[in-house]
Amino acid sequence: MKSPLLTIVIVNYNSFNLLYKCLLTLSEKSHNLDFDVLVVDNNSTEGDVFDIIKKFKFVQLIRNNKNIGFAAANNMAVKQVSSEYLLLLNNDTALIENSLKIVIEFARKLKGNYIIGCKLLNIDRSHQNSAIKFPGLFRQFAATFYLDKIFFKSKPFNKKYLHLEKEKNPQEIDSVFGAFMFMPRETYNRLNGFDERFFFYYEDIDLCFRLNKLGGKVYYFPGTSVIHFGGGSTNKNLKFEVKNKMISRIQYAQKHFKGIYKFLFVLIEYFGLLFRIPSFFILGIITMDKRFINKSVYMLRLLFFYPRNLFK
Repeated sequence: MKSPLLTIVIVNYNSFNLLYKCLLTLSEKSHNLDFDVLVVDNNSTEGDVFDIIKKFKFVQLIRNNKNIGFAAANNMAVKQVSSEYLLLLNNDTALIENSLKIVIEFARKLKGNYIIGCKLLNIDRSHQNSAIKFPGLFRQFAATFYLDKIFFKSKPFNKKYLHLEKEKNPQEIDSVFGAFMFMPRETYNRLNGFDERFFFYYEDIDLCFRLNKLGGKVYYFPGTSVIHFGGGSTNKNLKFEVKNKMISRIQYAQKHFKGIYKFLFVLIEYFGLLFRIPSFFILGIITMDKRFINKSVYMLRLLFFYPRNLFK
């Protein structure tokens, strides 16, 4: 059986409405293109994912009997892929044009190992941050104490690429987000896929960092846009989001930083908790928003937790 030109891998957990919208737009917008889709369901608990999948003939389903995480689920799927190109796509995205064909046309002009991310849009079609700089000590400090929000137009304080919103040409960058990661399948295999020690968050940045060390390139490609609703499987679980973002940041430091640099990076993380715990609690009282108070409580628990170093 002939392999398709492109395989799209979508990891899902419970977000059936978003998954349906994603698959529907893939079906409606991707004309005259040889592709298939692998949906990996990480043991959803709020219904049967097959009720969604059966509506789309181009989709194959992989079921897991437990939630193995975003990285491991993608790796599991890619082992079954034989296409030339690979697109890792979040279930909370929606196509508004034939983005797959447009990205492939751009990819045909490239050589070597690369990853492409497109322009991400909010629901109202406004620009969404679509790329990020690699974590570093100063950027960690600025983000932790909201200096990037106060001095949001200052490049040194910001982990975002401030000029991309108006950029019309492809740009070489540090990292794109896992919402839309297009690459040759051989690039993914050469990197041995995502590092499964990252359960959720930072696996995309880690992959781009390793590609950079390999001599490959990461491109922000504004030639096509995709709506990214954001939060997909995590919107309903604030505790999961707060906990795993912190764990993954520290794990990134454990893997890529050494000595005093790693120590200071982690120290900033915990000083940031001391700053944010009372800040969110007070904000919750003032606004009467329970989410801020809950966030403060979750951070308080993390103050006494340090993730085991899996990278020794």
